[in-house]
Parts: sequence; C-alpha cells; structure tokens
Amino acid sequence: MLILTQMNNEVDFKQLVLILGRDKETRLMMKTLLELWNYQTIEARNVRETAFFLERFSPNLILMDSDHSFTETLKELTDIRRNEKLKAIPVVIISSFSQRLFRDIAIANGADYFFAKPVNFSRLEKSLKNFIAQVETSGEENFESSSRVF
Repeated sequence: MLILTQMNNEVDFKQLVLILGRDKETRLMMKTLLELWNYQTIEARNVRETAFFLERFSPNLILMDSDHSFTETLKELTDIRRNEKLKAIPVVIISSFSQRLFRDIAIANGADYFFAKPVNFSRLEKSLKNFIAQVETSGEENFESSSRVF
C-alpha cells in the first residue's frame, strides 16, 4: 500500500517527510503528528517502496520506525545508504530498542538521528524542524550528519 498525503492540494517539497515502517498504526500516528506540524508525508513499508517514491518525489527526510527487528532495521538502513537515490537523504530512527548499544550501532550504520521510545514529541518536533532547516541551508550535497542521539 503506497500512500501520499497532500495538504491544500500542493506538495511543499521542502517539508516532505517519508515515513518508513512496517506497522500501519505507528505510521498513521507519525503521519498525523507530522501533518499537525505542517509537514507533507509519504508512507512506505520498506526500502523498495521508498525507492519507488523517489521516482516522483524528493523527501527531505526519512523517519524510520524500528519496532519489530533491529537487525531488519539495520539491513534497511544499509540498503538506504547503498542506494544512490536514497543515500543523501537524512534518516531519523525512532526505536523501541532504547539501550545505548542499539543507538551506537544505528548511528555507526548511517542513521543521522536516533530517538528511543517513548518519544518526547515536543523534542521530536523541535529536532525535526532544526534538522530540516539545517539540510535546507547546507544543501543535500553538503549535508554532514551531526549523528545526534535522543
């Protein structure tokens, strides 16, 4: 199932976030929050669907939910970083795996930000705004991850 949400019949590509996750309810919750924060959203269940969307859209950010298997999350993250179309897009992981070891491994494998569940949504909102603003001002080619962990 591929889903694109548009607000006001226009897509503001500077505020487009791709939500990547297997769990439909979690994607819906993140979609709802992001739209309340005035972001456009695209939902994908896996990296293959993510790559499909890049034929039409250029998200600023991938928000990746990691609930079911951390190993699978790392595989998807590796696939993102190896894909020429995806590798420059910053990835924020939200995970129920909150131990420091999981955070360090995710960052070492290419995650730009890592939020452990339960997520402080006001901190997430502020961080996403700052993160997207940083990407916009530096440009994708010049973006350097700060690899922050929350």
